[in-house]
Amino acid sequence: VCNSSPPVEEIESVIDIFKATDGDGWLHPWPVDPIVENNNPCDYWYGVSCNPVDNNTCHVVGISLQNNSLAGTIPESIGGLSCMRSLYLSENRLIGTIPRSMGNLSQLTIFEAFGNQLSGSIPSTVGNLSQLQTLLLNENRLTRSVPDTICQLTQLIELELQTNRLTGSIPQRIGEAKSLQFLSLDENELTGSIPFSIGKLVQLKRLTMTRNHLFGSIPSSIGNLSSLEELILIDNYLSGTIPDTMGNLIQLGAIEMFSNRLEGSIPSSIYNLVHLRDLQLNYNFLTGSISSSIANLSSLTFFVLDNNQLTGSIPLCLTNLRRLQFLQLCNNHLSGTIPSNLGYLDKLVILYL
Repeated sequence: VCNSSPPVEEIESVIDIFKATDGDGWLHPWPVDPIVENNNPCDYWYGVSCNPVDNNTCHVVGISLQNNSLAGTIPESIGGLSCMRSLYLSENRLIGTIPRSMGNLSQLTIFEAFGNQLSGSIPSTVGNLSQLQTLLLNENRLTRSVPDTICQLTQLIELELQTNRLTGSIPQRIGEAKSLQFLSLDENELTGSIPFSIGKLVQLKRLTMTRNHLFGSIPSSIGNLSSLEELILIDNYLSGTIPDTMGNLIQLGAIEMFSNRLEGSIPSSIYNLVHLRDLQLNYNFLTGSISSSIANLSSLTFFVLDNNQLTGSIPLCLTNLRRLQFLQLCNNHLSGTIPSNLGYLDKLVILYL
């Protein structure tokens, strides 16, 4: 609780946000007085949090203005809020670029600005935010490459950049962001291969890179991601074989890698992933047969391998997969008879053979 006003430069920075984003049109506007000296944003202004920081001086430490009809740009003067720890600007109508001065917010732990119309590049100064744990910039119009400086953010837990217009390759040093648990890069225009260093992200739980232009093979180092629960690499140009090391990912619940150019057989190690619920490898160039070891995956609800070049017969043991809802094996080179006991799969919704 603050008993005084924050420094004048912080008051000015807060008022600049109001002016630059059509504050009078907000759902919850601030009571801004034309005379700066009469304003105190720490006096219960909507979404503004203040705390005494050093020498009991009151400082603005948080601004929460998500879904508040902000329309305009983020002012460069936001960099004057040097004690700010959280900034929520999501689901508004913000345009323009993310100011380079954001790099001055050295105490910032959370920056969320998804669901706007922000454009331009992610400033390299974001690498100065050494305390940052959450960076959500998805669903904007951001362009150019992911700055290499993001790899310096060793406290970063969640990085969401999906549904933008990002180009270039994934930074080769991405593995240095060692605290990452959630990495989403879907629906951009990223090219190049998946960096080998991604195997250093041993705390990663979700990795999604759907609908980009990624090519090359899936690095064997992906087998080091022992905490991974979801691996979603749909609709790219990934080629080569599925690495055998993927069988090390014992926490994995979902593998979705359809619509790529993967070849070779499904590695036998995949059948050791007993928590797997979702296995979708359709629309690739996979060969070989479906192993009877598929019976190990008793939690499987999605088993989707259609539109490959698989041979052999449909294993009788598929009926052990009693939770199966989607079974798609059509458009392969399978032979033999259809197992009559498939009728025991009473949860089945889709069956394409």
